[in-house]
Amino acid sequence: MDTPFDAVMSRINYRHLRPPEPVTDHELHAFEQQVGHPLPPGFRLFLVKYGLTAGKNDVRFTNQDNPEEVETSVDVFYGFKAGYHYDIR
Repeated sequence: MDTPFDAVMSRINYRHLRPPEPVTDHELHAFEQQVGHPLPPGFRLFLVKYGLTAGKNDVRFTNQDNPEEVETSVDVFYGFKAGYHYDIR
């Protein structure tokens, strides 16, 4: 499944922290019920494909509209894996 995030994730040389497991609609819906709000469609896509991933080395993002703004560093993109310390729940 192609997503709008593929180019960026490829550029940061992402890797899965654990072997990927399919994320079900039931898990996504249960999480939305837990937080009390529906997830944006793009974030749903991201969680399904890139949950529990990390980039290689130091991953930093800047605001393209304001390059002077402080960079944001990301260590891990949380995902769904019950009992795992990077589980988004």
